[in-house]
Amino acid sequence: MLKTLRITQGDRAYYDLAVTLDGEVVDVSDWPLWFTVKRLPADLDAAAIFQKSTDNAGIAIGETGVPRITVAPADTTDAAPGRYYYDVQGRDLSGAPHTLERGIFVIDPQITLAT
Repeated sequence: MLKTLRITQGDRAYYDLAVTLDGEVVDVSDWPLWFTVKRLPADLDAAAIFQKSTDNAGIAIGETGVPRITVAPADTTDAAPGRYYYDVQGRDLSGAPHTLERGIFVIDPQITLAT
């Protein structure tokens, strides 16, 4: 079953990711991580709605080793409300890729447009 994340267009949101592989909690504090939201899974990363990573400060690792993904208002302001696909990928210390989570990313329309 795919997980669903929701955000209202133009809002800020935080998503904490408890990382497990084969049922075991994994410390990913030294892994590069990417959170990518796309219209279609086969779209190139360059065509993503937005992408966050540990390199661009969009994913921070907390003191407990839990990654926190920050979605800024600018990430969704120009995106049409609707259903998209996301995943979180990382590379372990040996360089092997791992898909840590995937699912549906829903951008809900704004209701109040006051500034």
